Amino acid sequence: MSSLLSVVVVSYNIPRELPRTIATLRPSYQRNILGDDYEVIVVDNGSEQPATVDQFAADGLDLRVIDHGTGSPSPVGAVHAGLNASFGRYVGVFIDGARMLSPGLLGAARSALEMDDRVIVAARGRYLGSQMQRDAAIEGYDQAAEDRLLSSVPWESDGDRLFDISVFDESSGPTWFSPIAESNAMFMSRSLWAELGGFDPAFSMPGGGLVNLDTWRRACDLPRTRIVTLLGEATFHQFHGGVATNGSLDVIDEFHADYERIRAQTYEAPRVAVTYFGSFRTLPPASELAERPRSGPRTAPAVPIGPRAERLVARLPSRTQHGAVRITRAAQLLKPRALVAEIRKRRQIRTLVEVVRSSGLFDSDWYRERYPDVVASGIDPVRHYVRYGSAPLRTVGPAFDGAWYLDHHQDVDDAGWDPLLHYLLHGRNEGRRIERFDVNDPVERSRDRELIESSGFWNSSWYLECYPAARMTGRDAIEHYVAFGARRGYHPSPDFDAERYVAAHPDDALVRHRPLAHYLLVGRSMGIRAEPVDGYDADAREQDVELIRASTLFDPEWYVLQNPSVAHSGLDPVQHYLFFGWRRGWSPGPEFSARRYEEANADVLGEALNPLLHYLRYGQIEGRPAEGN
Repeated sequence: MSSLLSVVVVSYNIPRELPRTIATLRPSYQRNILGDDYEVIVVDNGSEQPATVDQFAADGLDLRVIDHGTGSPSPVGAVHAGLNASFGRYVGVFIDGARMLSPGLLGAARSALEMDDRVIVAARGRYLGSQMQRDAAIEGYDQAAEDRLLSSVPWESDGDRLFDISVFDESSGPTWFSPIAESNAMFMSRSLWAELGGFDPAFSMPGGGLVNLDTWRRACDLPRTRIVTLLGEATFHQFHGGVATNGSLDVIDEFHADYERIRAQTYEAPRVAVTYFGSFRTLPPASELAERPRSGPRTAPAVPIGPRAERLVARLPSRTQHGAVRITRAAQLLKPRALVAEIRKRRQIRTLVEVVRSSGLFDSDWYRERYPDVVASGIDPVRHYVRYGSAPLRTVGPAFDGAWYLDHHQDVDDAGWDPLLHYLLHGRNEGRRIERFDVNDPVERSRDRELIESSGFWNSSWYLECYPAARMTGRDAIEHYVAFGARRGYHPSPDFDAERYVAAHPDDALVRHRPLAHYLLVGRSMGIRAEPVDGYDADAREQDVELIRASTLFDPEWYVLQNPSVAHSGLDPVQHYLFFGWRRGWSPGPEFSARRYEEANADVLGEALNPLLHYLRYGQIEGRPAEGN
């Protein structure tokens, strides 16, 4: 066979995304594999403007383009066309051509395949952005925002930087050692592909429905196979409005119904023994190495169901009156199998949607007007509220103030109920009081903005760097804070720890929803001190800044050149390094490798200490070595 490894990439109407995918397949980008060791076969599945070889013929890439414009909305036929056209002993399939690759993926996959004739290799999937793309779209994330995000890192020359601007997708996380529900980079020998029968053509829905998950499950069920997942390598999904990845939740429901029709059972992720293969070129965040209890400010959940509705489903009786659907137990958030459980649960959530719709308390026009992201999402307002409205808590209309209800019925808040759903299901029958919502809220937000901007506790550059999702929405930073961030417990600057302030005033609704505004209006006049984030006050920061500036180990020009996003942030390079850079594993200059210092000093790594500050204050006195990059 003329090519050891064949890579099949399916393309459909992704003229923006496909060039980036191909760029990450070039020999000059991929490590530990030569251009003569693999071929790339792009199969166009009927795009309005089909891809051509001339678009990508460069850089020694062995590439062919097949026009498979059959009119089928499913990619299965295109996958088979690529498999049939391949020459390699091993074949990898990328059913979604909008996924970029990490720079060592092909080399690692080929090495793993050579361990055994019956090895199946999978790479995990990630979303570009700081959260699941369905959630990010609600806040305004789109292709333009993603273009800005990609331009903030030198991914063309250092593909590992894609890990800095991405998160695991629903099927692959939350850690590197979690079981996976599918892979968009699946490799095996051509004999195993033949034994498997490829992708099942019975999956004929647009995007293929759950055909990729089905193929992964069937592959794992093949006898005497060795399942390998790669460490330190991944694919990165670009936002393109695809049916499967960026489609609506109702579409995902239809996919599961289609799977049940074909397989006569509900989909469950395979549970198989896994071999981990590979290494990490840079240390991943601790949250991606081991699962930990969630702490800190409330954020939107990875699976798009509000946390209050999540707990509500777990608390509803097993069977409701009048033949309503059975409510199953709540699934664990962020686990791959939870995605399947959540899909089942969304069918049952429809019962809650009808309860809210018929209550007379939910005003759809009000909800749309106050939350433009609802209009942009195209989701029915009632459905949106049930799925997303409690994170952060949103107002449903002038007839019901949810924050007031939780403040005055502490047992409801403690139990984690959504206020409106609790009232409709229980509170109304129990005779609990409700109050109308203050209709002057938009004016209040405008006043908060003016108050915060002039307070000395607002730092736009710091906020945007701390919460990348805010930058992706395209909103003005303070507008994002007033509309979203304050209620989520985001810190407006390093000088005000919103989480700590809220924890000190748990019974005050104004504090929970407007912590900095409360401090400026009430807390400061009462003599309450504003605590800095992580106890890192201005005096300590200034001492650290002076220490680093006086050191020859910090090279600001080198730091910005290596990390272009620093220039975009608007922050002073030293300040950026103190707050963000060292936490991301970035080195301060060519003469000091943060990674090597941490690897050589377990106490620094274990205590999560700034490596440069540790060396300057203690390490050099103790004779600890400092190596360059």
